[in-house]
Amino acid sequence: MEGLKEISVRFLDNKSACKKTNLLFPICVYADEQLMQFIVKWSVKHKMALSGKNHPFMAMRISALYSDTRAAMLYADRQGDLKAYAHLRGMGEEEFRNKYLSDVGLDMSGRKTYDLGNQMVTVRMLRDFSFIIELPDTGKTMRVIPKKGAEPDKYEAARNNFAVLKSDVKNVIKNRSDILFQEFLSGKTCGAENWKETYLGNSVLKNMASLFVWSQGHDTFTVTDTGMSGSDGKTYELGEEKIRLAHPMEMGRKDLLAWQEYFLATGLKQPFAQVWEPVYDPETIHKERYRGCAIRYKYLMKRQKHGIDAAIYQTYDDLTDHISLKGCSIGHELSEDIRWDSLIDTEAILGDFYYKVYDRQVNHIVHILDKLTVFDRIRKDDETIREYIGSFTLAQILECIKTANESGSVNCQAILLEERNERWPEYNSLESLLLF
Repeated sequence: MEGLKEISVRFLDNKSACKKTNLLFPICVYADEQLMQFIVKWSVKHKMALSGKNHPFMAMRISALYSDTRAAMLYADRQGDLKAYAHLRGMGEEEFRNKYLSDVGLDMSGRKTYDLGNQMVTVRMLRDFSFIIELPDTGKTMRVIPKKGAEPDKYEAARNNFAVLKSDVKNVIKNRSDILFQEFLSGKTCGAENWKETYLGNSVLKNMASLFVWSQGHDTFTVTDTGMSGSDGKTYELGEEKIRLAHPMEMGRKDLLAWQEYFLATGLKQPFAQVWEPVYDPETIHKERYRGCAIRYKYLMKRQKHGIDAAIYQTYDDLTDHISLKGCSIGHELSEDIRWDSLIDTEAILGDFYYKVYDRQVNHIVHILDKLTVFDRIRKDDETIREYIGSFTLAQILECIKTANESGSVNCQAILLEERNERWPEYNSLESLLLF
């Protein structure tokens, strides 16, 4: 295999795009894991703003589909090609992601054992996805693979594999978190058997499942070390109904408060603020809710995952903009003519807000818009924020306090601290509640 790497090194940096294109397919097909990792790094390094199937980067995307290495799987996923990768193996994207992409080589207890020659050591994943290394017989633990007394080749192999393992776990939880956030907003359901196979048959995903509250019919539950538990702390038995991520707007108040207390008491951090998502009464969401409110345009941009698409783009010799919301709409006008050099200070003056069906997605957008308009008031040290923060969750209040502190808004800071001290006196940082 070393000969194949020499060919790769010699020709992939050749100036001829044709040679690179022609060689990429056979190299990817026959490359082992280590060589494929090398080729992927080369591809990312040499990516250019060109298109066409004969361009080396595009050829790399196509060629990687035919490699059965994990490096190729991850590469296809990053490039948005996982559907095609899975199709070539007779599977759908979701099935392939659950069965193979999420399998990082840990057993169901979150462990993997390495032979160092002088001893066997076991790495174990903790609830926060970090790792410790358990030494045999002594009961001691370490954070790095022990080198003393180990055979050099076996030590290097274990050390390198452990580094890849940690990176793979990080990629899986980040990717899964993004997927689950969209399912949280859409209310997507999953068959009970499929959910069980996905989240209880993989140690990393089982760990992820323990950071969320799930719903089945009218019941809610989470995953624990010993099985599944309801909000009352009693063992929960899965039924046959479909399962989805629970949402506060569909939970009883007693149930919701119990789950919030559960995460505060256990110290478990959620990847996103599921149980802390505020719920609004649709009867209070009038079209005038945001009329006249100003939001700096930059705070609306790059929020596509939340259902907000705001962008400024070129049309012939002019600049224009758009703001679109998933499941709802809002009018707006800009505070001044758009100029690239002053974009950071441009404000969107909001108009009337409309929706047809008040669902999870709309509720989340209301949450985002409320937060952004309140933040604008905080930056201006406007004491009218008192009217808006009564329904805010702890996570929101902590974000507001941070904004007031950064902008020197002493009046708003006092109001917010009073709210926090009255409702949650023992918590003072948002980071203490969330994983990311």
